[in-house]
Amino acid sequence: MQDIVRNAVKLKKLDIGEAEEPAEDGADPGAEQPAYPVRNAVIRQVIDYITRNYMNDITLTSVSQHVYMNHIYLSRLIKKETGENFLEILTRIRLQKACEMLSDPDMKAYEVAEMVGIRDAGYFSQVFRKYFGMTPSEYREKLIFQQQSDL
Repeated sequence: MQDIVRNAVKLKKLDIGEAEEPAEDGADPGAEQPAYPVRNAVIRQVIDYITRNYMNDITLTSVSQHVYMNHIYLSRLIKKETGENFLEILTRIRLQKACEMLSDPDMKAYEVAEMVGIRDAGYFSQVFRKYFGMTPSEYREKLIFQQQSDL
């Protein structure tokens, strides 16, 4: 249970759309900016790029090309500034979006997986369970139950 709470808190750090501070790196100030606690402009660009492209097949190399930086150096910088590696950040953003999509009872879990950039539904379920301690279907049931009890 503590792991579920811990992972939910970590996902909350990625609360998309509520920037903590205005972008200084030339990004559109009205664009979606994740509230990720970093001050480094390059890392904000990286997180913004991931947030906008999480549904695509993106890699550290493609992101490093986007910010004109060596992928090895960028990997170290991401870890230093955020405490997480590129894949962990990408996975968290994808899972956050998946949680939002799972609130729609008409969407199947495999559809949600594909929409967040994970092509293998089994892998999606495995990663989701690792982070939340339950499958996407169980998460949806719990979400629906909470919504009904709030009424």
